[in-house]
Amino acid sequence: MFKINKLVTGAVIAVLVSYSTKGLAGEWIPIYSPEPNLDKGESKYGYSSEGRDVFTIQNKDGSVLNVVDIGGYGYVGDMILGDTATLKQNGFQLNTSATPHIHNDNSQFNSIQGAIRHTSSSYIWPNGVIPYVIDRSLGDQARRDFQYAVEHWHANTNIRLVPRTNQRDYVVVQNGGGCSSWIGRSGGAQTLTLANNCGRGAAVHEIGHAVGLFHEQTRPDRDNYIRLIWRNISSNMAYNFQRIGNHQGKSHGEYDYQSIMHYRINAFGIGGRRTIEILDRNVNEYNVGNGQRLSQGDIAAVAHLYGPQEPVKQCEVVAIEHNQSVSLAGTQGQSQCFKLSLTDSVKSYRVFTEGNNGDADLFIHKGQIATQSNYDCKSDGENSNESCSSQATAGDYYITVFAYSDFNNLTLNTVVELKDDDDPIDDSCQAHALTPNTMVTLKNIAAQTSMCFKVNADDNHQLVEFNLADGQGNADLYVKKDTQASLQNYDCMSASATNDEYCSLTAHSSTYFIRIFANTTVTNTKLNVTLKGKNDDSETYMGEISTKDEVDIQPNGQWFEYQGGSLTGLLHGDNQADLELSLEVWNESRQQWQLVKSSTEPQSVEKIEYQAPYGYYRFKIYSWDSQSTGQYQFTLKK
Repeated sequence: MFKINKLVTGAVIAVLVSYSTKGLAGEWIPIYSPEPNLDKGESKYGYSSEGRDVFTIQNKDGSVLNVVDIGGYGYVGDMILGDTATLKQNGFQLNTSATPHIHNDNSQFNSIQGAIRHTSSSYIWPNGVIPYVIDRSLGDQARRDFQYAVEHWHANTNIRLVPRTNQRDYVVVQNGGGCSSWIGRSGGAQTLTLANNCGRGAAVHEIGHAVGLFHEQTRPDRDNYIRLIWRNISSNMAYNFQRIGNHQGKSHGEYDYQSIMHYRINAFGIGGRRTIEILDRNVNEYNVGNGQRLSQGDIAAVAHLYGPQEPVKQCEVVAIEHNQSVSLAGTQGQSQCFKLSLTDSVKSYRVFTEGNNGDADLFIHKGQIATQSNYDCKSDGENSNESCSSQATAGDYYITVFAYSDFNNLTLNTVVELKDDDDPIDDSCQAHALTPNTMVTLKNIAAQTSMCFKVNADDNHQLVEFNLADGQGNADLYVKKDTQASLQNYDCMSASATNDEYCSLTAHSSTYFIRIFANTTVTNTKLNVTLKGKNDDSETYMGEISTKDEVDIQPNGQWFEYQGGSLTGLLHGDNQADLELSLEVWNESRQQWQLVKSSTEPQSVEKIEYQAPYGYYRFKIYSWDSQSTGQYQFTLKK
């Protein structure tokens, strides 16, 4: 299910094409998107010019662009400018109207950020609606990444990606060796490619190109904000760093380092070396080019083209009772909201829809109205039969039924399971004292019983972290300061479908009580409580492994220079995923990364400790098998 709001990026707005660079009619032909050749410095975001036809096209203002032919199409990085034959014949002629149609008055104009195309009826997607088709070649993970991107655009902009019916202009999302897209609406069927390892951020980024955004670092004024380190860029990859002139694109507002359209600081670097120096010392350079979300500058740039995001209409909430069924009908884009109030006597709930037409999606959130971007449980398949279920605690659960397409005669059902009289919710649980920063193994916790602990902190600490991981069964984590934690009374609660639970609280001089509640029999799970000092120099990064072939580089996709000393890398995966961790150092003489140490235990927690001499280092995180995917937390201490 792919639902989209509008995407916004801090990038150059491409100037409207005054004529199409490809035929408008006829069947869509898949674009040839080869696997990147890593030996040539290629990546999923751009190809090398080595051994390929490189040609120069002249623009209306006399400026030129160097373009590489890939399978009959002209590429600059991950941007597809048109078919090679037409580009060679006509160039990349763009509408250079000095007065684009804008949705903002002059007082707002200077605050807009981003580098975007000039507006024109031949370039903009009418009403911000982008029809799309999912080609059967697209991989499962790429589909999920595209779904995330669509929902993110919908939640933040007026752009709407909708399944194509009979529209003349539309986007075809296909598998590829990398991630790429045409710029803006080019006419007829146009391709957006996503490999399985492109990831969520790349999916948001490529939709940005389709909306009409160039890369942020191609702005004409970029040299005021970044410095390119050309000695670290292979000559065959240098064309990826061309600037876009004022006749090709329009820059708006301040330079946006946080834009989803910005390159990473080591983009196309020889051996992963830095290629972009950030001139503003107040900017965290490791966040540049590593996001998965639109920046505020991106959102403003897209609003300049397509208008600001429409206010979210308040959803009227209707109370619904336990074990009740409600008949519904909905029109596309409509949300219908309900509230299910549960007491201490309820053990679990299940909410589900049944229908034989249209497409309804289900979202549930405890304590506040559920939306497409804010929920505890989501079910959004390709039809109107959806289901959410979970263990319950007392409170109000908000249910939203969203009409992805029109439906009628839909039944919304709520089913609750009550606790037995002997459910051990308020039992007395002896709290065993724990030593901080020490892992304990919980050999056996019987189903529907608890095991309790306590740990002391003082004012010298800033943060208390509670980690439960590994083992068999399904246990939940509850933490309460000063008094015993229960399933109804806690300061922090983590209750996933596995034993991988995490809580963190601000540290005070007090005792923290921990309750581990076993939904099913739990064996050999590990509990660790970590006290972090106020001057703790550790760095924590979040990431996600989407496929068995994906490899993440940490910290934040970058290598780092280290003067020498102790290095510690700690990896926590979720859902018992068997993720692996390795440490590499740059070998200058061989011009390659060399493995120093690895941790490959059959579990979701990996740790590397190493006495490192001076050098350039990076950590790699990857999956052991096809099942080991998901989000992770990586902590680096130097």
